[in-house]
Amino acid sequence: MKNMKLLLGIFFVTMQLAAQQKLSASFESLENKIHITYEFQGDADKEYEVKVALKRSSASKFSYLPSSLSGDIGKGKFANNKRLIVWELSPKETETLKDSDYFFEITAYEVKGGIPWYYYVGATVVGGGAAAVLLLKKKPDDTPAATTALPPARP
Repeated sequence: MKNMKLLLGIFFVTMQLAAQQKLSASFESLENKIHITYEFQGDADKEYEVKVALKRSSASKFSYLPSSLSGDIGKGKFANNKRLIVWELSPKETETLKDSDYFFEITAYEVKGGIPWYYYVGATVVGGGAAAVLLLKKKPDDTPAATTALPPARP
Protein backbone atom coordinates (compact mmCIF):
# COMPACT_ATOMS: atom_id res chain seq x y z
CA MET A 1 0.00 0.00 0.00
CA LYS A 2 2.91 2.33 0.71
CA ASN A 3 4.21 1.70 -2.81
CA MET A 4 0.86 2.66 -4.27
CA LYS A 5 0.76 5.91 -2.31
CA LEU A 6 4.30 6.71 -3.43
CA LEU A 7 3.44 6.08 -7.08
CA LEU A 8 0.29 8.20 -6.88
CA GLY A 9 2.20 10.97 -5.12
CA ILE A 10 4.88 11.05 -7.82
CA PHE A 11 2.23 11.04 -10.54
CA PHE A 12 0.29 13.98 -9.16
CA VAL A 13 3.37 16.03 -8.31
CA THR A 14 4.64 15.82 -11.89
CA MET A 15 1.38 17.09 -13.42
CA GLN A 16 1.83 20.46 -15.09
CA LEU A 17 -0.20 23.49 -14.14
CA ALA A 18 -1.48 25.75 -16.89
CA ALA A 19 0.15 29.16 -17.12
CA GLN A 20 -2.09 31.92 -15.82
CA GLN A 21 -1.77 35.69 -16.05
CA LYS A 22 -3.77 38.34 -14.23
CA LEU A 23 -4.06 41.41 -16.41
CA SER A 24 -4.57 45.07 -15.75
CA ALA A 25 -7.67 46.55 -17.30
CA SER A 26 -9.41 49.85 -17.68
CA PHE A 27 -13.11 50.38 -18.21
CA GLU A 28 -15.52 53.03 -19.35
CA SER A 29 -19.27 53.17 -18.72
CA LEU A 30 -21.48 54.17 -21.67
CA GLU A 31 -25.28 54.15 -21.10
CA ASN A 32 -26.15 50.45 -20.51
CA LYS A 33 -22.75 49.13 -21.59
CA ILE A 34 -19.33 48.91 -20.04
CA HIS A 35 -16.29 48.84 -22.33
CA ILE A 36 -13.37 46.96 -20.77
CA THR A 37 -9.94 47.25 -22.40
CA TYR A 38 -6.92 45.09 -21.63
CA GLU A 39 -3.59 44.08 -23.09
CA PHE A 40 -1.10 41.36 -22.21
CA GLN A 41 2.20 40.07 -23.52
CA GLY A 42 2.39 36.53 -24.78
CA ASP A 43 3.00 34.37 -27.81
CA ALA A 44 0.77 35.71 -30.59
CA ASP A 45 0.47 32.24 -32.17
CA LYS A 46 -0.85 30.58 -29.01
CA GLU A 47 -4.48 30.42 -28.00
CA TYR A 48 -5.58 31.85 -24.65
CA GLU A 49 -8.80 31.71 -22.67
CA VAL A 50 -9.73 35.08 -21.22
CA LYS A 51 -12.14 35.36 -18.26
CA VAL A 52 -13.58 38.43 -16.52
CA ALA A 53 -14.69 38.88 -12.91
CA LEU A 54 -16.09 42.02 -11.32
CA LYS A 55 -14.58 42.70 -7.87
CA ARG A 56 -15.00 45.30 -5.14
CA SER A 57 -12.17 46.93 -3.27
CA SER A 58 -14.33 47.40 -0.14
CA ALA A 59 -15.44 43.73 -0.05
CA SER A 60 -12.59 41.33 -0.78
CA LYS A 61 -14.89 38.27 -0.99
CA PHE A 62 -17.16 39.88 -3.59
CA SER A 63 -16.83 38.39 -7.08
CA TYR A 64 -19.39 38.61 -9.89
CA LEU A 65 -19.07 36.88 -13.25
CA PRO A 66 -20.81 39.02 -15.88
CA SER A 67 -23.10 37.03 -18.19
CA SER A 68 -23.68 39.05 -21.36
CA LEU A 69 -20.12 39.71 -22.51
CA SER A 70 -18.96 40.08 -26.10
CA GLY A 71 -15.73 40.95 -27.86
CA ASP A 72 -12.25 39.59 -27.11
CA ILE A 73 -13.24 37.06 -24.44
CA GLY A 74 -13.29 33.28 -24.27
CA LYS A 75 -10.85 31.27 -26.35
CA GLY A 76 -8.77 32.96 -29.02
CA LYS A 77 -5.44 34.52 -29.99
CA PHE A 78 -5.55 37.68 -27.88
CA ALA A 79 -1.87 38.34 -27.01
CA ASN A 80 0.17 41.49 -27.78
CA ASN A 81 -2.66 43.83 -28.84
CA LYS A 82 -5.09 46.11 -27.06
CA ARG A 83 -8.39 44.21 -26.70
CA LEU A 84 -11.98 45.24 -25.99
CA ILE A 85 -14.74 43.45 -24.08
CA VAL A 86 -18.28 44.86 -24.06
CA TRP A 87 -20.62 44.07 -21.16
CA GLU A 88 -24.26 44.84 -21.86
CA LEU A 89 -25.90 45.56 -18.53
CA SER A 90 -29.36 44.31 -17.65
CA PRO A 91 -31.69 46.76 -15.86
CA LYS A 92 -31.12 44.89 -12.58
CA GLU A 93 -27.32 45.11 -12.99
CA THR A 94 -27.58 48.83 -13.78
CA GLU A 95 -29.47 49.43 -10.51
CA THR A 96 -27.06 47.28 -8.49
CA LEU A 97 -23.80 48.84 -9.73
CA LYS A 98 -24.23 52.34 -8.28
CA ASP A 99 -21.10 52.34 -6.07
CA SER A 100 -17.70 53.41 -7.39
CA ASP A 101 -15.36 50.88 -5.75
CA TYR A 102 -15.66 48.21 -8.46
CA PHE A 103 -12.83 46.93 -10.63
CA PHE A 104 -12.38 44.14 -13.18
CA GLU A 105 -10.04 41.21 -12.78
CA ILE A 106 -9.15 39.73 -16.15
CA THR A 107 -7.36 36.40 -16.27
CA ALA A 108 -5.76 34.76 -19.30
CA TYR A 109 -4.98 31.04 -19.35
CA GLU A 110 -2.90 29.44 -22.08
CA VAL A 111 -5.00 26.78 -23.80
CA LYS A 112 -3.15 23.51 -24.16
CA GLY A 113 -4.27 21.07 -26.82
CA GLY A 114 -5.15 17.51 -25.83
CA ILE A 115 -3.65 15.34 -23.14
CA PRO A 116 0.16 15.10 -23.14
CA TRP A 117 1.69 11.69 -23.73
CA TYR A 118 3.18 11.50 -20.22
CA TYR A 119 -0.30 11.41 -18.70
CA TYR A 120 -0.93 8.14 -20.53
CA VAL A 121 2.47 6.76 -19.49
CA GLY A 122 1.86 7.81 -15.88
CA ALA A 123 -1.60 6.22 -15.83
CA THR A 124 -0.17 2.99 -17.27
CA VAL A 125 2.64 2.91 -14.70
CA VAL A 126 0.25 3.61 -11.82
CA GLY A 127 -2.24 1.00 -13.04
CA GLY A 128 0.49 -1.60 -13.63
CA GLY A 129 2.06 -0.87 -10.25
CA ALA A 130 -1.27 -1.23 -8.49
CA ALA A 131 -1.97 -4.52 -10.26
CA ALA A 132 1.53 -5.82 -9.40
CA VAL A 133 1.15 -4.86 -5.74
CA LEU A 134 -2.24 -6.56 -5.51
CA LEU A 135 -1.17 -9.70 -7.35
CA LEU A 136 2.16 -10.16 -5.62
CA LYS A 137 0.93 -9.41 -2.15
CA LYS A 138 1.15 -12.60 -0.03
CA LYS A 139 -1.88 -13.48 2.00
CA PRO A 140 -1.32 -15.17 5.36
CA ASP A 141 -3.03 -18.49 5.87
CA ASP A 142 -5.29 -17.32 8.68
CA THR A 143 -8.30 -19.32 7.53
CA PRO A 144 -8.73 -22.73 9.19
CA ALA A 145 -8.81 -25.80 6.99
CA ALA A 146 -12.27 -26.81 5.97
CA THR A 147 -13.43 -30.01 7.69
CA THR A 148 -16.58 -31.95 7.20
CA ALA A 149 -18.58 -33.25 10.09
CA LEU A 150 -18.79 -37.01 10.59
CA PRO A 151 -22.19 -38.64 10.44
CA PRO A 152 -23.73 -39.47 13.82
CA ALA A 153 -22.95 -42.91 15.26
CA ARG A 154 -25.51 -45.69 14.87
CA PRO A 155 -27.28 -46.92 17.97
